[in-house]
Amino acid sequence: MKRMVTLLSAGLLLVGCGVGDKNSPEAKRYEIQKALDEGNYDKIISILSSDPTYGGAMSAEEGNMYLGAAYVGKAGFDVNGIVNVLVESGTTKVQGNDTFKQFVKSVSKNASREAPLYLSRASDLYEKAAGNISCKNIPAGASDMAKDACFYKGIVDIATAGTTIIDIVDDVDSWLNPQGCSDDANNNGVGDGGDASACAMEYAVNGNCTVPNAVPTSIKNPITFTDSGGNNYSYELIKIDVNPTNPPCTNPNSFYRLLELSNSGKVLAITKGACDTNFNTCSQVNPANGCYPCPVVLDGQSLDVVDTVTTTLESSADVIDEFTSGNSDVNGAINDFLNEACGNDNQCTQDEIANYLAQ
Repeated sequence: MKRMVTLLSAGLLLVGCGVGDKNSPEAKRYEIQKALDEGNYDKIISILSSDPTYGGAMSAEEGNMYLGAAYVGKAGFDVNGIVNVLVESGTTKVQGNDTFKQFVKSVSKNASREAPLYLSRASDLYEKAAGNISCKNIPAGASDMAKDACFYKGIVDIATAGTTIIDIVDDVDSWLNPQGCSDDANNNGVGDGGDASACAMEYAVNGNCTVPNAVPTSIKNPITFTDSGGNNYSYELIKIDVNPTNPPCTNPNSFYRLLELSNSGKVLAITKGACDTNFNTCSQVNPANGCYPCPVVLDGQSLDVVDTVTTTLESSADVIDEFTSGNSDVNGAINDFLNEACGNDNQCTQDEIANYLAQ
């Protein structure tokens, strides 16, 4: 946020010297910057969500930049921190010399419970802050604000993909380094939470599953959730049993997943915790008692792996390529991620993400 601090420097001086009053544009901008510095993200969201200009104290673009930063903060990050993790991931690799898995492992340490939701919202806000330009084709005359907004969007998009992987594998450490039968009943070296989501994605695309000893079963189709605004969301509830292959494992590990239903087909929905079909929280998934994996919804839209992994991986690579002219440590890390998860064609599919989770 160096540029935003520069923009506010004059206002800080005026307020510090007592020139401004609390309702002046300078004082309001100082109030927002102070809240950001102190991590009071809810205050920023409360003030700017309905009016990003804060009564004309700043441009709508600047207000959306602040709002984006607040949501990144609520996700557990700041943009500079994500950049540092990106670069470090390129030199500290984990399973199979995989930089993206290292990135996922690193961001899992700070990601908040609702990280994919907050980061998705931040990405939308940065896109608004960029104005009418395309972040995939930044014009030569674009403002510094627009360029910053596009760069932040690219960084936030890759973080969205990473934090979504955290959610769909259930536990990152168990996925990358499973310990015993409770983590890896089928003894394939991949945590069963990752196997279950990989199986669910394959099932969504073609109705079957090639993950070793993973068996998907449709439990309820359709199942409809209704939010407080009366919006309905339709899914198929499936159960995946990951069965043991050899002793000492004797019992399956079982998982529930929601597949979002749409005219274009099925896709694995992003879920967090457990709730009933009216989004009332319940303690543990138990379909017999009306408690299901709880879908994550943003502005009336259900989040799924296409929105938060496949699309964001592609978008991030495109934006950072454009911004850095293909020459930077950040650019290299993101393109490594895309190649590892989706192959060399720079196109991501649900099937490719499924294959990546089960490796």
